[in-house]
Amino acid sequence: MTRPLAKAAAVLLAAIAAPASTANIYGQYFGPNQYYWRVMHMPDFDQRRALGCTGRVGLPNNGAMYCVPTSTINLAAYVANRGYPNVIPGADTWSVDTQARYNAISNSLTTLGFVMGTQPQTGSGGGTVATGTLRGKKAVFPGAQFAITQVLATNLYAPRVQDIAFAGMSGSLVNLAYGRYEYLSTGAGQFIQRRTGGHMVTGVGVIVTPSARLLLMRDPADDASNCTQSPWRDRAVNPVDRFFTGTGSLAGVNRFMTEVGRTSERLSLIDSVYYIRPYFGLWSTGANLRGVNDTIVMRTPEMYQPNPGPSTKTYTAPFGAITDFDTSADWLHHYVLTTVPGPFTFDRALWRVDAFTGDWQQIASNFRGVRVKTGRQREVYVLTTTSVRVYEFDADPPTVQTTVLPAGVVGSNMTLDDETDQVIVYENANKRFHFYSKGMAEYLGSYDLPGFVDVVGSTSMGPACDGSFVFASEGVSTIYRIGYDPDTEQWSLVQAILAPQTISPTNVTFDDRCNVLFTSNGVLGDLEFVPDVGRWRVATSSPLGGTPDITGRFVIGRSRTNIDPAIHDDEEDWFNIDPDELDVGELIPDCLGDVNGDRVVDFEDLSLLLADFGQQASWLAADLNQDWVVDFDDLSILLANFGVACD
Repeated sequence: MTRPLAKAAAVLLAAIAAPASTANIYGQYFGPNQYYWRVMHMPDFDQRRALGCTGRVGLPNNGAMYCVPTSTINLAAYVANRGYPNVIPGADTWSVDTQARYNAISNSLTTLGFVMGTQPQTGSGGGTVATGTLRGKKAVFPGAQFAITQVLATNLYAPRVQDIAFAGMSGSLVNLAYGRYEYLSTGAGQFIQRRTGGHMVTGVGVIVTPSARLLLMRDPADDASNCTQSPWRDRAVNPVDRFFTGTGSLAGVNRFMTEVGRTSERLSLIDSVYYIRPYFGLWSTGANLRGVNDTIVMRTPEMYQPNPGPSTKTYTAPFGAITDFDTSADWLHHYVLTTVPGPFTFDRALWRVDAFTGDWQQIASNFRGVRVKTGRQREVYVLTTTSVRVYEFDADPPTVQTTVLPAGVVGSNMTLDDETDQVIVYENANKRFHFYSKGMAEYLGSYDLPGFVDVVGSTSMGPACDGSFVFASEGVSTIYRIGYDPDTEQWSLVQAILAPQTISPTNVTFDDRCNVLFTSNGVLGDLEFVPDVGRWRVATSSPLGGTPDITGRFVIGRSRTNIDPAIHDDEEDWFNIDPDELDVGELIPDCLGDVNGDRVVDFEDLSLLLADFGQQASWLAADLNQDWVVDFDDLSILLANFGVACD
């Protein structure tokens, strides 16, 4: 049978040329109209698991609404076989269907569905789309090893194919969901009226050339309800970016979206993604004003096997010293303040840096910038000595709104709280914090540090795990945690964090483990709280603790979400689609003998196999039968299909 999209995949891959590989993840970037990302050997577990099968565990409603847990377990099994065996369901030869493996996956899906709040008739939608889905993914991918960011479509932005590819090539694994939308197409444009359910899949490939584009997914609903695991295969679609205006329940929407399917009655549009990547941090070299053409270093301590890391990427400023920076909630951009050449010492330039390509775009210059912070809903805050600028880069054209600080206030530091969406500005002269609502829309009040708290030298502050924040000054060896009491409606100093390592602390913040991170004399410190003794101590296990030569700013990669309950928790819209109603794309079986994912079995695949021959591991790209050893069985598969261009 001829499969047009499979043929297209082979043609596109041939046009791009041989990709580079990391941990069975292949990718190359030639320019904005020609790039390639491909994940090989991604599991493709079935969500539909019938009840009543002898010796086999099924799922409620035969798993019809279990696309979210199943697409998550695909990623979990992938990383478990590539250096993280503690991640459920654990390491195993998952492509070989046995009763024990089938039941292990069914049991994992049952447990994860419970954590996510998956309902047999409606799925993981409604009020659980934020709390349940993200909570479940965090349970599978622990904060000590991974960061997770949830990006849902907002009025001005929806994740698109390019975002997915760049995230994948940068080290993220991807779950994506497409929503089903009622629409109206007129001469005035494309209008979407209502979301009527969605479906989550596992992203495994994007192929882009000047003439065509292809998106590849592992679809958990690609098989009828039965008692066995179906063969692994991709679902391929031709994605198209279009601009949509919302009407009805979607009034206010003005955004580009990626269309992956269309009928006379509805559109299928990508409207949410989850990026999951190993724990990482970023820091700048150079000592603020003492540096010249500083560099941001992005370090991931432990990548996926067979290239376990650490992985390092650098971004060098076009000019000047980096005085502050932050990374966006989806990790696709960095926002950087640098010094400006010239006689004015305090002038700054603001840059937007593409985290994948490394391109620097100057946004503003010659202003007294102090701090830059990214909001969880893609807004960017820049503190100057007298104001806070709020940038919205998703608007067309991008907008900036300036809020002047109270009279006499000289801003010296700033942080954001994701739980309350508050902006917290610190002024050093009065040791006072000023609180604003999201977007600087409303002034909420202030809080003065107690008189016994000394502030000496430069200050740093960052968010904590529970809606509180941490604060320190370089000349005092104590980190303070400041929290809000809803009963008294007052802010107060709730904890003094003191340890032998907190000497001249800078860059204070919390990570997803609720550990305190800070730098001291250029070395990253990592403290964990011990409830039994009520004290902080050096973390017994730390992915980045002890990292030296952090002479500038430090930012930790945190799990974040842009959820807006007003948009995303409508139970009538955010439910799962029945698998029998899905009508997107074309199924493409995995290509036997294809090691590098270009859907052609040739000498390149043979070379890769011979390089791995005799090795035993769960992550080998040339392990074609997935039995954890590259041997004559794999060679036989390759030779039997040599010269084949899969369709």
